[in-house]
Formats: sequence, C-alpha cells, structure tokens
Amino acid sequence: MLQQYPALPDSVKPSVRVTNEAQFGFAFDESTSPEFLSSIHVRAGRLADSGDPRPWRPGEITPIRRLAKTFAAHAPKATEWYYPRRLLLDIDAASPLRQTAAARYLGLRLLHGREIDLPLYAFSTALTRGHVARGARRLVRRSRIDESTIIDDRRTSHIDPLSAAPSRNHFLKSVVPFLSRHTR
Repeated sequence: MLQQYPALPDSVKPSVRVTNEAQFGFAFDESTSPEFLSSIHVRAGRLADSGDPRPWRPGEITPIRRLAKTFAAHAPKATEWYYPRRLLLDIDAASPLRQTAAARYLGLRLLHGREIDLPLYAFSTALTRGHVARGARRLVRRSRIDESTIIDDRRTSHIDPLSAAPSRNHFLKSVVPFLSRHTR
C-alpha cells in the first residue's frame, strides 16, 4: 500500500488505513493536503466515513482518478523542469509589466506591452487569491486590448482547470466561449 511507503511524508498520510486511491486523494485534496503543496491542490472529495481500508469518496469538481491519469500521462506531462522554480522567477520578473534588471537578466523581453491589441483571457484560481485577475486588468489598462475575459474563480484550485470533470470545469465553461468568439 502507498500509505506504508517510507519516503512518503507523514503530513500527507491519513491517520486511518486507506486505499491507494484514497491516499492519493488525501495528499492532493485542498481540505487535507498540507499548505506546502498548495500549488497542486484540487477539490476532489474526501475520505469515506468508514471502511478498512477506507476508500475515497468523490463529490467535488476533480475526479481523483482523472487527476491520477493527468499525472501519469507522458505526453503532455503534468509536470516538467520549468515549474516551479523558473516559472516563479519569470512571473516575479515580468510582474511589473516593463523591462527591469531582473527581466533583462532572465532574458525576458517586456518591451511591447503598450502595443498588445489581441483579446485577452485570464483565469485566476484560489491559489493566487485574485492576483492573476488584478494583473490581467492592469495589462488591459496599459495596452490596447479592447476585449478581455478575466475570471477570478476562488472556488477552483490551481490544478482543477487541468483535471476537473468537463461538466464541472469552470475554466472550460469560460474559455470555450471565449475561443469560439475569436476563432477564424
């Protein structure tokens, strides 16, 4: 059983015996997963109230088996070298929306923000507490963007847009109409 794996931190192990699926759900679900894993939390359900081992009970927007398939995939991969270190460096350097010493050092070219005139779609999840949405609105003000869809959805965890069931995926429900309006 995965729960007995010695390298698995105690902070992601339930206090009762669980199935491997329940162990996976417990480690990733935002209600039980530790804060240091907040960038990969999902809203997937909960441990069952009984059973030995206890199973996982679905009920939120991301089915736990769908999340497992997402992380097990080879093309495209759910994780890569770029995240989280390099991505966070680029975000911090690009956040002022202008060329800074940090942007130059990292090779970012933030030179044409005022010339952007394409439609913008931005989806902010609970992880950023509205920062992505605020940054998108700031970009719209500083550019020539005349049509934007900016979603601040704090009911959605950071990974839910990638793994939520399509019928409950708030990201898909907003990005598909946006893309439909802008497809040639």
